[in-house]
Amino acid sequence: MYFIYDCNGNVVGNPKGYRTYNGAARQQNSKKSIAYKAIWDAYYLKASNPANNDRLVCNIKWIEA
Repeated sequence: MYFIYDCNGNVVGNPKGYRTYNGAARQQNSKKSIAYKAIWDAYYLKASNPANNDRLVCNIKWIEA
């Protein structure tokens, strides 16, 4: 299963994962999805700290079920 992780390493979107990479990417990039909002909320909160140089927004990982 594919899982979407925010910049803090937390799973966002469907906690059970997505069967395809395209399904996960669609949720990650759709401005109407809950995952999109969670990704960007976490990123802006983390980027507001000037001591933080990490610029990873999110990633999709395959985890063997």
